[in-house]
Amino acid sequence: MFYEYRVGEFLPDVEGHDCPDACYFDFGNARPELIYLFRKPNPIEILEFQFGEAHFRVFMTSGIIFFLSKLGTGPWNDSPYHRSISGNLQVLDYPEDGLGYELHCILADALTGEIMAERTIELPTEFSRQLREVIRQQPDITPDLGDRLKLAYKTYTTPEMARNAQIK
Repeated sequence: MFYEYRVGEFLPDVEGHDCPDACYFDFGNARPELIYLFRKPNPIEILEFQFGEAHFRVFMTSGIIFFLSKLGTGPWNDSPYHRSISGNLQVLDYPEDGLGYELHCILADALTGEIMAERTIELPTEFSRQLREVIRQQPDITPDLGDRLKLAYKTYTTPEMARNAQIK
């Protein structure tokens, strides 16, 4: 299913929840999607999200993909991802030369779910191709995904993941 979001509307899974600041990556909504949840994002955070320089990396450990992102001058954010969470992921198109996946980015208030900003960023061709391959080759670790995730966070900090990323 494909959802269309607009600034000022509310994310259905967040509205009414008091979520901590977090970042989520998914590839099951017909395109890759990155959701930043910040508690009451201030005007500078919103501008940085909308117009700041975008950096992306991928770190893999124990069968888990960590999609790392940095929009603007803020710190690196990590989003653990496993293809099993993408319920409607069927086929990953192979990016043609000169084209990459269009990453839909959303910034929402973690307290209310209100969408404060959004932008679409075309990922580089080679980055998109490498991301496609690691998703396709990701092992089925669903039964112990939670334990593996805890171990990864005990072993690596987000800056360490960014420094040691296998895809840059």
